[in-house]
Amino acid sequence: MNQKILAPLLGPDNPTVKKVIKLANEILAEGRLLNIEYLYRRAKRELHIPREGLITIIQYLVNKKIIIEGSKFTKGTILDNEIRKYIYVYIRDNIGLHFSRIKRDLMKNVKSYQMGNGQLIWHLEMLLKFNLIKSFMVGNHTIFIPVEFDENLARIYYIARNPVRNKILRHLITKSYITKSQIHEEIKESRENVYYHLKVLIENDYILDNDGELCLNSEFSKYIIKVIQYLSQKKQLNTKIK
Repeated sequence: MNQKILAPLLGPDNPTVKKVIKLANEILAEGRLLNIEYLYRRAKRELHIPREGLITIIQYLVNKKIIIEGSKFTKGTILDNEIRKYIYVYIRDNIGLHFSRIKRDLMKNVKSYQMGNGQLIWHLEMLLKFNLIKSFMVGNHTIFIPVEFDENLARIYYIARNPVRNKILRHLITKSYITKSQIHEEIKESRENVYYHLKVLIENDYILDNDGELCLNSEFSKYIIKVIQYLSQKKQLNTKIK
């Protein structure tokens, strides 16, 4: 099983691939941890797939993180756990949240013995391991998003979730050019707070400073508008785990 064979264009709906996944789930149902070598030997014996084809299929499943050596799950069963599925759905439906915010929001809706700090970290690690989510850093914060979601867009979600930055961006959507002092006066926040968040937005290139006159960076403006519109309509998830 050390051979490196590039998998062809296979997919989880391929009938033979389905058979191997089904066998992997049967092995796990027996209380075993998944052993790739054992899966290969058993699939060869029970499924009668030619050797080269079987190696290619297993390599494909490993590459796609559908099966993982030493795991108790496959990608098809990883969300069978109610709490883990809840965490995944929450991340999927609330783009741009950092770990502390996810923890705080989820603990409102999940009993404490089901969602301690350690449990949350473990579930997140499992979702990362099976490539259902990914993480990236913004400053000191770790942001979790679905693996298929664009990281650059998620960064705008994170930036725009701050109430003051949200106000600033909303204001600049409707203004061609405006000064820092005008923004401070019009959004009714403290000067220090407004100037700090303007600095963050300028450093991230979401706002351009043209000799003291500010405007949205046209490169990001359509994405910023999309994010602001989404956040203005978004309602927090409030379904509780019993």
